[in-house]
Amino acid sequence: MLWGVFRRRHCEERSDEAISLHLRMTRGGDCFVASLLAMTAAGVLALLGLVAAPAGAQAQAPTRVSIALPVVAAVTMPIYYARDAGIFTKHGIDADLQLFRGGPPANAALLSGDVHFLVADPYEFLKVADSRRAIRVLTLVHGFTFDFVVSNDFIKKHDIDLKAAPKARLARLKGIRVGNIAPGGTNEAFARWYMRYGGLDPEKDIENLNLGGVAQIIAAMKAGQIDGFVLSPPAGYTVDQLGLGKVLVSFTEVPELSKGLFTGLQARQDWIGPNAATVTRVVQAVSEAGQYLAGHPGEAAQVLKNGAFAQNSLHDLELTLQTTGSTFRPRDDTAKDWQDTQDIFRQAGGASAITEAKIVEGETWTDRFVKAARK
Repeated sequence: MLWGVFRRRHCEERSDEAISLHLRMTRGGDCFVASLLAMTAAGVLALLGLVAAPAGAQAQAPTRVSIALPVVAAVTMPIYYARDAGIFTKHGIDADLQLFRGGPPANAALLSGDVHFLVADPYEFLKVADSRRAIRVLTLVHGFTFDFVVSNDFIKKHDIDLKAAPKARLARLKGIRVGNIAPGGTNEAFARWYMRYGGLDPEKDIENLNLGGVAQIIAAMKAGQIDGFVLSPPAGYTVDQLGLGKVLVSFTEVPELSKGLFTGLQARQDWIGPNAATVTRVVQAVSEAGQYLAGHPGEAAQVLKNGAFAQNSLHDLELTLQTTGSTFRPRDDTAKDWQDTQDIFRQAGGASAITEAKIVEGETWTDRFVKAARK
């Protein structure tokens, strides 16, 4: 083919005047030169092809996976850090992170097959656990990291002593208006739990307003539409910096919340079967991110500030990681962990599908991929 191109350009298409007398008198003349050029070029291209082929054959495009998230908060930091720090890419994963307005729609996206993974707490997961359609493959957060945040106006009006014991502070919250992300969501459940912990009746002493995401909740507090909310850091630190409210009770003050399993990574059973290697790489990436967050809060905070948490101050992010970082360290789950988790939810709302679900290792949760990720 190359010879034909050179022949046309150098033999047939050029006029006699363009070819020197000497070349026209020499046998083969310009055409002979063209043939040499063609053969040389072809040889070089062939050699390059032989050299490049193995590298091209070995290179693989990252595996694209979609991950549903219910909120941008401390409990989802390992996922966002794995993306923003390039850890997913390091493990050959192209992660498409999709933010939903709370746990219920995010959970629905997983079950419908719209996403491959769901990052969520057990509250949503256990509602459908008995169907065995989804399984937890990794726990991101061990222990519940919910703070009860209350507006300065409510604290002043109800004369709450911030130095009193946690239960005494909570006992002053009768009649509080609490903002939630979604109806029937986890933060609403833990608002009820906190109220009971303080000796109040969540059926009578609290008013719930469903507002959407974290930004909408903070805006509602600024507008005076709500008096408080229950969310993981750094939301409470943000309203403190804005002069709107304070963390009335931190999860670190409540020993009962250190038990159980909080946010985790779930996937559908039918998808895991043919994609086990991909699941392992995702678990490896997220585990590595959680370990780094726990050990390097300052450096990790800067990465998060430059990425998904740009709206938060660097100070708040560092404080968040100092407070919650230890909960991110990967470890094996146990049947006792799941029992403690159901006990917490039973205290929040009594018996339900969540508290009565049968937790079975290998069907509801598995450490298979955590163990594989360590190898």
